[in-house]
Amino acid sequence: MRIHTVKQNEKISDIARKYGVDEDILRMNNGLENGECAEGEDVLVLTPTRTYTVRKGDTAERLALRFGIRRRDIIAMNPRIESEGLVPGRILALKYDQRSYGMAAANGYYYNGCSPEELNKKLSYLTYVTVGCQAAEDGRLRRLFDGRDAVGIARSADKIPLMRVYNLTPCDKISKEKYLFFTDSIINQATRGGYKGVTLGGFIPSAELLVDMRRRMIGCDLILITEINEKSPPYMSEYADGSIMTHSGSYDGCTDIDAYKKYATELESSRTFAALPSFAERGDKYLTVDEALKQARRGGYKLEYREDSGALEYNDKNGSLTSLPSLRKIKAILDTVHEYGYMGISFDIMRAPISYLMMYNSCYGTSTYTSVRAREGCSRERGE
Repeated sequence: MRIHTVKQNEKISDIARKYGVDEDILRMNNGLENGECAEGEDVLVLTPTRTYTVRKGDTAERLALRFGIRRRDIIAMNPRIESEGLVPGRILALKYDQRSYGMAAANGYYYNGCSPEELNKKLSYLTYVTVGCQAAEDGRLRRLFDGRDAVGIARSADKIPLMRVYNLTPCDKISKEKYLFFTDSIINQATRGGYKGVTLGGFIPSAELLVDMRRRMIGCDLILITEINEKSPPYMSEYADGSIMTHSGSYDGCTDIDAYKKYATELESSRTFAALPSFAERGDKYLTVDEALKQARRGGYKLEYREDSGALEYNDKNGSLTSLPSLRKIKAILDTVHEYGYMGISFDIMRAPISYLMMYNSCYGTSTYTSVRAREGCSRERGE
């Protein structure tokens, strides 16, 4: 795996020739349907060690049987298959260089507006699917959208659907009696909806209430995941089955990668997901990384790399500065996940660029969930 920085007037075909890879595979792995990259853009270069040219009548299932490869691995290495099918004459990657970091779990967030097609495209990389379909206010649940289709898709693919509940009311403003009733409501909704667990966001309950919530969920065969940052009390991770950590900037102004390292040395990382960034920033506005890159390409803007933050930046014709995560930063996060023993990664299914997932897939084998009935929380094994 290499990360190539595009030079002035350099074309995708030039990069493909330089590294001896098929141009179509290079475009596929970077989400480039057509057109050229912007100067200074990062391009992910994965070198297949085994390829196959699609013939009429081929299916992913037949190829999996023929070559002894799991169907989901073929799809993960060739993400266009789910949306475009097998196109005769197209070159497929059947094997890349050996994965270097063993296994990891991946959690994908599914929100309203994310299509079933997009979910299917990302499923092969996932262990968990967190469906952000519930909000909580003053101890009452409010459904944001119907997540049953997403749950059905996840379960049919042997993935683990989690119901995300985001709390809008500080827990210290909710009485213990109301909180216990609220816990029952969450469990009932999750059980009826076919979920296998719950992801709590915006919650900082007392340790006593969190332990009670997990105890009730264990009795209903549901797992409990908490969303945390560096300011969260340690028990938010210790008393749950797993956690998703996002960097809030509270560690003395250090970068998010340094924050992950600091968290791992002070608290528990083996049951924690590190979140991959989903957005580019333009002033006080946010746009997706893909959209920021498309604007840079269309405008012919030059991207500049900032080593201190791992960001790529460019100024548009109006002088507005846009900052987006570089692939070098994503690789640094994945390296940190491996080095410090994190459980895996978490990302927004609708907004994560395919290059992030191809990089993740080239480093890790996707793990599967086995059992959660242990003090240590979620357990993993390679999903062979």
